[in-house]
Amino acid sequence: MLHAVLWINVVMFLVESATGIFANSTALFADSVDMLDDAIVYGFSLYVVSRGLLWQARAALLKASSWAPSGSTCSSRWR
Repeated sequence: MLHAVLWINVVMFLVESATGIFANSTALFADSVDMLDDAIVYGFSLYVVSRGLLWQARAALLKASSWAPSGSTCSSRWR
């Protein structure tokens, strides 16, 4: 199932980035970059699942630390 989601995100990235460039739409291009980010995360998750528990723990820490700046930025803007 995760393989299908990975490839859907890759295809959506390609379609949206081409459409965003063609239509000169920053919003579409930005959404395509988000799709690429999702595809990278899914690919990384697929790789890590096939590894041992140590790899899985390290991957969880890496993902959490990469989300922390975004979360702290969003919460500080709403105060």
